[in-house]
Amino acid sequence: MNTTIRSINWGLIALAAPFGGWLALQFGDRTALAIAGATMLGTGTVLLLSRFRGAAMPTDASA
Repeated sequence: MNTTIRSINWGLIALAAPFGGWLALQFGDRTALAIAGATMLGTGTVLLLSRFRGAAMPTDASA
């Protein structure tokens, strides 16, 4: 699982870094940072309010 998460993370960095640079060039540094912060806050809020927090591994009935 760690390898999968790391692969997704590093893959998204390769996409997000140029996009963040483009945002900073087009709209300025402060605006790009505000958009990044709002995106992170929005993602965290969605996860906080979803059923993700209550996820649990199923118990093994035979144990």
